[in-house]
Amino acid sequence: MADTPHLEPLLTQPLPDDLGVQAFLDGVARAFTAGDGEAVAALWETPALVLSDDMDEVIDTRGEIADFFGGARAQYNQLDIVDTKAEIVRLDELNDRLVCVRVRWPYLDRQGREVGAECSTYTLKRGGDAKWKIRVAVMHGQEALN
Repeated sequence: MADTPHLEPLLTQPLPDDLGVQAFLDGVARAFTAGDGEAVAALWETPALVLSDDMDEVIDTRGEIADFFGGARAQYNQLDIVDTKAEIVRLDELNDRLVCVRVRWPYLDRQGREVGAECSTYTLKRGGDAKWKIRVAVMHGQEALN
């Protein structure tokens, strides 16, 4: 993966979460760090698209999402990364049902120390149930170490 420059969260003080995007992303972090592929899959709407420098993956079913992300916890734990949190770097409200959000995901070790980070941009769509779902994920990769 290509290194991305070090990114800082959008704000030092969080704004009120009027859109519910931060709360949604907090749920993504919980499901991901728990290694719960089914919970991660429930946060996506299919078909979905995952893009990176070396990958473009169309995901047609929730089962594919669960398989795609279900093993990530074990991979991170091998690197002594046990937690993360969503830090919004940029949030664009495209309309009432679509947002584009760039998120920094710090790698946290067992002592809660940051040992690296990665960044992704998501297109979220609000469904008829008023809940956000991920439709597109662009994985920027690990941050360059400064």
